[in-house]
Amino acid sequence: MRDDFHQKFLVGILILLDQSKKNHTKSNLMYLCIFMLLSISASRELANALNEPFTQTQIKFDMPVYESVTYNDLVFLSIYKLVQTGPRLLKPIYKSIIAVIANLAPYTKELCREACDGLIYLVQAFSKKEFLLEKEDNCRTLTALFESINYLLAYHDETNQHLMIQLMKHQHLFDAFDGPELES
Repeated sequence: MRDDFHQKFLVGILILLDQSKKNHTKSNLMYLCIFMLLSISASRELANALNEPFTQTQIKFDMPVYESVTYNDLVFLSIYKLVQTGPRLLKPIYKSIIAVIANLAPYTKELCREACDGLIYLVQAFSKKEFLLEKEDNCRTLTALFESINYLLAYHDETNQHLMIQLMKHQHLFDAFDGPELES
């Protein structure tokens, strides 16, 4: 097997996901890509391989071009963009989408600033009262996201400075979960 097999396979899935999110008639392909991502993200070997720099700059995704990103950054950014701009028909599987991040987080050595911005956006989106009250199971999506952030800091705090800066900037998001209004 080639050394870059995991990266090429992942990029292929992300390309299909990126293209299918723009066309609602390809929703089945989008679901398939998400579940393939969920399945392969459970592999420790793949998760470690995704810390390599993403060098295939000729491949264009529906997001700005960022300098010096890793394959992990690409996954985190793709998931952020999928939740931010993807079709609402993904709402029932948000928990599976966030599980991809949760699977990769313990092995993610460093995230770029933009991926950290995306992670904070996801916390903001999934901590909205409307989302949490919409379905009983929605709190698990937010819990998985919090666990992901915890893994990123617990295992690689020295290399995830961008995440620490974002967490300090947005501490009010996390403080809200410690207040008395949450109990009501």
